[in-house]
Amino acid sequence: VNGAPVTSFDVEQRQRFLALTSGIGERMKAVFQSDETKQAYRAFMEKERPTTQEEAQELQKKFVGQLQQKVMAQASGAMRKQALEQLIDERLMIQAATNLKIIVTDKEVDERLLAMAQGGQQKLSLKEFLSQFTERGINPKTLRERTRAQMAWAQVVRQVYGSRVQAAVSTTS
Repeated sequence: VNGAPVTSFDVEQRQRFLALTSGIGERMKAVFQSDETKQAYRAFMEKERPTTQEEAQELQKKFVGQLQQKVMAQASGAMRKQALEQLIDERLMIQAATNLKIIVTDKEVDERLLAMAQGGQQKLSLKEFLSQFTERGINPKTLRERTRAQMAWAQVVRQVYGSRVQAAVSTTS
């Protein structure tokens, strides 16, 4: 995007983020709880015949991972397109902000993320909040970059259009 790379890793991470935040978790939950999945799990475990509890747990993780990949693959095409579009938009937002000499610092991003962490019922620390994403295979950098782009874009809009909005408000009052 104007010389700023969008890597396949970026797209994959954004897809995971979208999956987490777009309700695919509910779809995945429904698949996990279906009778078909329960039967497939029983057949899988009977075929593998674990001899220890540790082995059974490893096989369960393997089964769950395969099932997650299957659900993600079904939603992948549309989600990949959406992820790519978001990443391109965000690169453009950051570039527009940079052109206006707007910089959103790491501290500002952390403050916004902490506000998000504190906004729910659990009142998490920033570290706890970000670890929830890490546990789901999402690099916290993904959330940080998205937040930075949104914050930068809000400042661009205020800087470029703020005076016009104020003028329109004062002439109608």
